[in-house]
Amino acid sequence: MAKYMLLIYGNEQEWATMTAEEILSLDDGHAAFVAAAGSAVLSSHQLEPGGTATTLHGDPAGRATPTDGPFLETKEGLGG
Repeated sequence: MAKYMLLIYGNEQEWATMTAEEILSLDDGHAAFVAAAGSAVLSSHQLEPGGTATTLHGDPAGRATPTDGPFLETKEGLGG
């Protein structure tokens, strides 16, 4: 069976200014979605803000070099 990843994008500045009640309302909506989907949802997690991201890039020798940010040069950032 195929597996899919669902990413929900939001404006980081808007998220940072949300009240506790607004966040709880969103959480309730996500919980309702997971409850309706049942065992089809394998996992769910909130990602850290983009400003905290570190990306590892491998070189031909197999060494990993960390760089700041998720600065992708392609519109297809995730694949499988």
